[in-house]
Amino acid sequence: MMRKKVIMTDLSKIKGSIVCIAGYDYNDRVHVRPVIPYEGINETFLFEGSKLIIKPFAIVEFDFLRHIPNPPHSEDWEVNTGALCQTMTQCRFNSCYDSLSS
Repeated sequence: MMRKKVIMTDLSKIKGSIVCIAGYDYNDRVHVRPVIPYEGINETFLFEGSKLIIKPFAIVEFDFLRHIPNPPHSEDWEVNTGALCQTMTQCRFNSCYDSLSS
């Protein structure tokens, strides 16, 4: 298992209550897409209680289990659903962008 901070950039509804989330690894600056194989990510995964924590420009810590590239999705990482995630902070657009582009 590997904990990684991710600057969230994408949140899309796929079908029903299934969503797709993606962002950039805070340290390595590579695109990552947290996934839950076979089930997909349910909207409930986005919340901590009633508070929305996974949203664009949030910095969220995930517990990644393994890299599971599956073309065309070479950025996929399986996440540990038992240790879902933790919101680190909400960053402003300019500081997030500067962090990724430097």
